[in-house]
Amino acid sequence: AGRVSGTPATQAFSASSVGTAMAGVPAKKIFIFLFAAKNSPYARFHVRQGATLFALSLLYTIAQWIIISILNAALPRVYYFFYSAPNPIVSVVSAILGICSLVFLVLMIIGIVNAAQGKYKELPVIGKWNFVSRFIK
Repeated sequence: AGRVSGTPATQAFSASSVGTAMAGVPAKKIFIFLFAAKNSPYARFHVRQGATLFALSLLYTIAQWIIISILNAALPRVYYFFYSAPNPIVSVVSAILGICSLVFLVLMIIGIVNAAQGKYKELPVIGKWNFVSRFIK
């Protein structure tokens, strides 16, 4: 995990490390930064990290949606006079899965801070899972 400052890697990216840090924010910007700094290994490293984080958060969201849908279909709804509500078990599981999804927000903030500081530092836990690198070289 080295630090880059004033090297050709940071100079190749016109918006410096702040632009690369923003590559982790929304998924659309990953491609903008990928093409804006296609010759910068520093920018490409952070784009791969952001794309991996986005892909994993998307998979988590889909899995969360499937789990909640299955629970809603399997467990009976609760009726209060003229109002029906999901089963309390579904509500608790949904809340727990929602809280667990905050991990992706924390990882995104860590990635933005690392990129803004000019560090080649992999994200904790998912940094080694660079399965997006076969699409982004």
